[in-house]
Amino acid sequence: MTIRHAHAYERTSLIVTTYLPFEAWTEVLGSERLTGATLDRLTHRCRIIETKGENYRLQDAKARTTRSPKSVSNTVGETPTSS
Repeated sequence: MTIRHAHAYERTSLIVTTYLPFEAWTEVLGSERLTGATLDRLTHRCRIIETKGENYRLQDAKARTTRSPKSVSNTVGETPTSS
């Protein structure tokens, strides 16, 4: 345990959010050993809260792609054109 971790151990809170199940972390982290060590440290004395339902960002992205180009507001930096 590093000095920084030792100082913060059981004194501070940490929230980690992800849509990946623990089984998929090895693919992201690239090593079963690293994944095991990471999950061991993150899940020691923790509460895991699983939520169900669709991602709000995903819903928003889908809504933006289904709108017609005229109904989409100008992006930052664009100048409105007159018709």
